[in-house]
Amino acid sequence: MNTTSLLPPPRADRSAERRAHLAARWSAGGAALSGVGGLAALVAGLTGHGATSTVTHPALSLTHTLPHHQVAVMLGVAGLLIAVGLLLQGALARAVGRGDARPGLTSPRLALVVAAPLLAAVALAAACDANPLAFLGYLPSVGVGSLFSAEMRASWSTLPWLPMIAQLTVIATAVVSVVTSIRVADALRGDAPRPRWQQPASAARGGPTAVAAAVAIPLLYAFTRIAWVLGWQIGFDADA
Repeated sequence: MNTTSLLPPPRADRSAERRAHLAARWSAGGAALSGVGGLAALVAGLTGHGATSTVTHPALSLTHTLPHHQVAVMLGVAGLLIAVGLLLQGALARAVGRGDARPGLTSPRLALVVAAPLLAAVALAAACDANPLAFLGYLPSVGVGSLFSAEMRASWSTLPWLPMIAQLTVIATAVVSVVTSIRVADALRGDAPRPRWQQPASAARGGPTAVAAAVAIPLLYAFTRIAWVLGWQIGFDADA
């Protein structure tokens, strides 16, 4: 009896298909985030609520001298363009994963992959300042302090929520766009080997440097605060 026919057929390598599916999911999520964020910024600016800053809480970004409605239009257009770019990336990744398109990162495909994160980076540099970082940094202390202080609880109503959410959305869109583009570029290679910068050996070389930088920067920030407590005037004039 020939038992070969009873065995299941050999399974094809589905790594490329899985990577394409993952890239498509990232592109769909990034497009939704970018589109909703751009539309929200547009509505906020055109209705007089401010896009990324208000009169009482101005943002010190590259666009802080422009009228709010102009900044809102810029962010709205950028958000919609990024959303379209991410959707096109996802469609291309799905086509390669299904075998409907040949794998490979040609020049037009590279331009498509780079366009969305590049535009998101420009929007990030133009519309954001250090306010989101300060907001997230002080959020835990303000949240805990609100349990014991009426003044802390009252401070929540004075926060510029809409501009802050707009800036955080721009930051999130930039991060998601970069991750999506990396996922899509990985899916477009098909069954080809990973590029050198994605090899474990490359990560082993650059990983310690990245970790050291990630640890050193917060330590420097903490050192300045500890110095203030000890009476060392670092970064400001106490008599001013």
